[in-house]
Amino acid sequence: MRVDLSSPIVYCDAEWPGDQSQLVETLQAGIAVTLAWDLDVEEVRRFWVNKEVATVQVARTVTPDLLSHSWLLEDQATGITRRTYSVQEALRFLVELDHFPLLDQSLLQGQTTYRIVVTIAKHEGELSKGWWARLLEPSGFSMSLDFRLP
Repeated sequence: MRVDLSSPIVYCDAEWPGDQSQLVETLQAGIAVTLAWDLDVEEVRRFWVNKEVATVQVARTVTPDLLSHSWLLEDQATGITRRTYSVQEALRFLVELDHFPLLDQSLLQGQTTYRIVVTIAKHEGELSKGWWARLLEPSGFSMSLDFRLP
């Protein structure tokens, strides 16, 4: 995971650390895969609980179409979709956040330590919107990175 502080926006680069070959096998078997990313920015406080500054949720779904040998890429937040005929492009769409705009630097203070905590959950098959889906949520990966403004 990396943070880019060279512009007025804080950008984050992150990659899902799971088994990518297993994801490819799942997609090629015709099973939809969703990776749900939770990005939390916290102000690190020494003698108190960390203060939440921002929370961003990103969910990306890849739905295979075995008939046309293509994959439908969908950003769940915006509903924007596109189709690709490359499983590698579909995989990159799922597992990488590349130069993702996280928050405006004006929300942060100088000389303060901040922590980005990224949690990623993988879902296979159709996403259920019922209350029981929260009970069956899979465990995911979590990573964090501390940073300060330049």
